[in-house]
Amino acid sequence: MSSLAGPSSMRRSLSSATTSSAAALSSELLSQTARHAKEVRGAVGESMQLRQIMEKQEKKISFLIGELKATRAKLNKNEAELQSALVSLDRLLVERKDFEQQLAEGKSINRRLKAQIESLEEDLSRLRSAASRGYADQSCASPRDDSPRSTRSNGDRARAKAALIEAENLRLKEDLNRMEMEAAVLKRALVLRSHELHVSVNDMQETARYHVETQQMRDEAVRARDEIDSLRGDCGTYRAEIERLKSEVSHLSSSLSKSEEACREIEKERDQAKQEAHLAALERMSVMSRAGHLPAQLDEAREKIRQLEEELSRKAGELSGLTTSLSAAASEWSHERTLLTSKIDKYEQLLTEMGDERRYLRDDLDKARMENARLAADFKDSSEKATANEIAANASREQLSALESQIDGLRRDVIANTTEMKRRDADARRLKAEVTRGHQLVRAASGRDRSEELVDELREGLARKEEELRKLRHEQYSLESSLVNRVSDLRGQLDAALSGRRVSATAENDESRVTELQREHSRLKSSFNFTSHVRSNQHPHLKPTSSRR
Repeated sequence: MSSLAGPSSMRRSLSSATTSSAAALSSELLSQTARHAKEVRGAVGESMQLRQIMEKQEKKISFLIGELKATRAKLNKNEAELQSALVSLDRLLVERKDFEQQLAEGKSINRRLKAQIESLEEDLSRLRSAASRGYADQSCASPRDDSPRSTRSNGDRARAKAALIEAENLRLKEDLNRMEMEAAVLKRALVLRSHELHVSVNDMQETARYHVETQQMRDEAVRARDEIDSLRGDCGTYRAEIERLKSEVSHLSSSLSKSEEACREIEKERDQAKQEAHLAALERMSVMSRAGHLPAQLDEAREKIRQLEEELSRKAGELSGLTTSLSAAASEWSHERTLLTSKIDKYEQLLTEMGDERRYLRDDLDKARMENARLAADFKDSSEKATANEIAANASREQLSALESQIDGLRRDVIANTTEMKRRDADARRLKAEVTRGHQLVRAASGRDRSEELVDELREGLARKEEELRKLRHEQYSLESSLVNRVSDLRGQLDAALSGRRVSATAENDESRVTELQREHSRLKSSFNFTSHVRSNQHPHLKPTSSRR
């Protein structure tokens, strides 16, 4: 019994030792497995959080890319509008050059008209001097008659001449006052035209300044587009980096899932080994209790224990290797997580900078849009002003061409009338000489008691000559009246042209031309009045009278 009690106590102590060692080993394995499982779950949770953060960053980057595309479209639209504005400004510059050429042509025409008017003034002065010399010669060459009738007729002629001269002086004073008033009106109109021309020059300078500002805005738009292209390249780089990080995260998550699967397999094997050890102990106890062969059973139990210890040492080595790999994976994961966190912070900073840059670009675009709208409004106003100025200039040119044609016709009429007046002056002098000779013959015939037939013949000849003089005077009066009517019509047209030209903004040279035409009209009228006055005062004794006949 004592021999049986010794092995049984040894068996119990051995089984209790193996059970306690297996329990300690299993508890240690369970604690290590739980710890590693907790670390793996924490790593998986962190990977999920990082994945969500990366998805949010991708959404934000895609939204920013869309905003950048919209910004680029707006910039392209603004660039197209700026191109159209530049084309319109170039067209305005071309129109300005054409208008300057037209102004130069108008100035040359004005100079040519001034030269023609000066030549016409010289002709009129020569005609006036010739007429005054002819009048003086005729007054000096007229025969002196001391008879009472001739003295009375000379007094009547002197009074009539004085009345005509006074009336002519009054009319000339009225014309002078009217011309002074017209000159004052023309001066005011000239001041207005100069002011409008100065305003148009300021508008052109403002347009040139807008052109420079538009070019600067265009350069800024080009720089902004380059910056957007560089940002797009950075976004592509960030997208590639994000894809690489996503692949690394997926690889790390797959490795973590494999580690979890290995931990689960180890736990299953440990549970299975524990159950097998328990079943083997139960079998050994049952066999020992049935057979009673303690030495063989003890050897078998020792063999089993040795095998279990080897199995446990092998499992412990595998578990230590797994623990080492898990710790290395955890350290690598923490390092990767630190790198990812730093990269994400850098990407967030870059995205913040991109947002600030996009906001600055949006502000610049708003400013460019406002400036473009202002430029469009100014361009519309300048185009309307240019159109109105062009219409007024065309109307003024048409009126001036019509007035020039009328002045040319009037100049031709003046030349024709001058030649006709010269011819009539020659006829009048010839007729006066014949009448004087007839009077002398009549006086000689009456003094020498010539025959009545010769006296009748001379009287009939005098009557015919006086009739011819009356016809010539009537024709001269009709010519002068038609010329005066034409001059009054021309004055009305000049007044209408001046009133129509008060709405033009680019007619400084046209105003000078109108002023010169007005002066030419005044000089022509004064020359006509002087010629008519000379004609009326040259032959006062040739008017048909009943007493002379």
